[in-house]
Parts: sequence; C-alpha cells; structure tokens
Amino acid sequence: MNADLISLINFMKSHNAVYCLATAHIAKELLSFCFDNGLKIDAFVQPGDTKDGANFFGVPVYGENLVPLAQNCGWIAAVGDAGAAETFLKLQRSGIYDSFLVTESMVSEMVRLALLPNAKLKGAAESERCFLLCTGPSVKNLDLLKLKNEVVFSCSYTPEFEAYGEIAPKYYVTPAAFNDLEDLEYIFESLRYVENRVSSNIVFSDYNDRAFLKQYGFWKNKTVFWLMQNINWETGRGAMYDLTGSTPIIWTASVMMLKIAMYMGYKKIYLIGTDHNGLINQTYQHAYSVENLPERLKKVIVESADITGYMRKRLYSELQTFDEYFHLHQIAEANGIEIYNAAPGSILDEFPKVEYESLF
Repeated sequence: MNADLISLINFMKSHNAVYCLATAHIAKELLSFCFDNGLKIDAFVQPGDTKDGANFFGVPVYGENLVPLAQNCGWIAAVGDAGAAETFLKLQRSGIYDSFLVTESMVSEMVRLALLPNAKLKGAAESERCFLLCTGPSVKNLDLLKLKNEVVFSCSYTPEFEAYGEIAPKYYVTPAAFNDLEDLEYIFESLRYVENRVSSNIVFSDYNDRAFLKQYGFWKNKTVFWLMQNINWETGRGAMYDLTGSTPIIWTASVMMLKIAMYMGYKKIYLIGTDHNGLINQTYQHAYSVENLPERLKKVIVESADITGYMRKRLYSELQTFDEYFHLHQIAEANGIEIYNAAPGSILDEFPKVEYESLF
C-alpha cells in the first residue's frame, strides 16, 4: 500500500465521522477499500436535495444543505482530478477546511490491491484437467457422479442438481449481478438463495459487484477472488489475460470460468451443459427444476427463458458469446491448452466435441 492510501486511512481514523463527496464510480471503490481496512464512511453528500431515506449501498445520502454535521467531522473529496479544485473551493466557501482529496491515482491503487491476490492463481492448477459445469438441459442426461473426484467449476443454480452435494465442486463462479438486472430485491433474493447452497469454499465474482457484495456481507465466509472484466477482446491475441488487471467483458459464466481455468494452468478443460441451443429452440432451458425455487426467482427465470422477439437482438447476443469462445480458443491453442465441449447435442462448435462417458 502506498503512502497516499496510508494517509487516507490515518485521516479517516482521526475523525469521529467522515462525509464524502464522490462520483458513483469512485464511491464504490472507496466503500470496498473502507471495508477491507476496517473504516467507515458515515454519509455521502451530493449537490441539491435528496429523497428522504436515500442511500448508496446502505450508506445515507444527503443533499448539501441537509447534512447533519457531526463534531470532529472529516470530509473526503473523491470526484476525479478534473473536478477536485471546484469541489475544494465549494467546501471552503462552506467553512470546511478539514478535507482530504482522493485522486484518480489513489483509486487505481485501490483496484490494484484488490486484484493483487489473483496472482496466487497463476499456475495453481491441482491437476491436468478440470470440468466446467453449466446448466444446459443436456446435463440431465449425464451421470454427474462421475465428477466426484474431479476438479469442478460450477455456476448459476448448479447447487439445484441432485448430484451437487456428492460432486462438491471446488470453485463457484458468478458473473456481475448488475449487468442485466435492475431489480435489486431480486438480486438480493437470488444471491442469498444461491449463497446458502454453494458448498465451494472458493468463489470468483465480478469486480463490478465488489462494493455491493462487501457492504451487504455476501460470501463473507468464503475466499473470494475478483475479476475485472471491463475491456474489449483482442483479435489474434495469443497471450493469456492477466487476472491481476483488466480482462475482457463477458456474456456468459462459462466464458468467465474458461478465463480462470486457463490462467490457473489447466491443460485439458471440458465444458458440460454448454448447450447454447436457445436460438434454435426459441427458449432458454436449464437442467435444474425451477419448481424448487422461491416463487419470485421462479417467475423471473421463466420470463427470461422466452427469447422470442427481435431477431437482431437474439443474433447479437449469440454472436457476442460465440465470439468470446473464439477468442479464448485462439489463446488456448497458443498456450498448449485443449478445450472440449462435452455437452451432447450442443450447437457450440468452436471446440472439438467429445463424449462425456468416454472421459472416465
């Protein structure tokens, strides 16, 4: 940790309360940083007025004229370097001089520290091969108990599989919860439901969700690694993407699992339940039964399964997903990694097909 962040920690610890003027992006980084270091932001302040009870990930948000000032209160200005001078001037006009500027370089250091543990994953494969367990309907026709002594990555509602408990997947992978869903209550219920059923002690989550998950205590009993997935894919790339920095945006959990498994050094990777037949079948189907899910979760999954509508949107979604597989295949070949699709009936043809039963 550099001297600037140490100074920030000391500043926050020396005050009874800390108020913060911040852009949304930097506010998320600050919340995660505070959680990691046992610190607390008491309130965010924004120009104008706010609705009663407004909050940002559980932290109260006040309008600049409605702030309940506390004794020995320190102020943090975290608005990006471009707006720093104006923000400091506004604070001084209000008689506030006890303030601290969080620069963009400090935010970059916060991100670097959060991703640094990923370095331990490089070359950490326990064996030559691993299996990536997804939820396509073809899984229902497979004897999953054969995976009992294998290294398994799982995702989504795989804990609903009857054999899940005996397989005991070592890793659980969850993409960003906020990419497509704006219903916060659904996100809460879905994450809590899955969290209570995932047996894996190691979880991989999208960095975009870090502030939310930490503030609300998700996965607190697990070892969590965060993936920054915020850049475009590079055509013709042969080098592995470094998980201690930015990696490409993903459209499906199987791609996220592939990125991780390849980085960890698995040389033979088998995809299970990667059917991708929704475009042909006009519906997204899953190997698990929604009947066992709470009514709210069941309703959302059933509604999202219907993909009839504009062909342009459906084709775009599928193209993005298949493009990601294509890019990963290029990287795999350049690094001596073999990826196979073991999902019977799958239309995913980017990787060689293999019969699941022949692997054991």
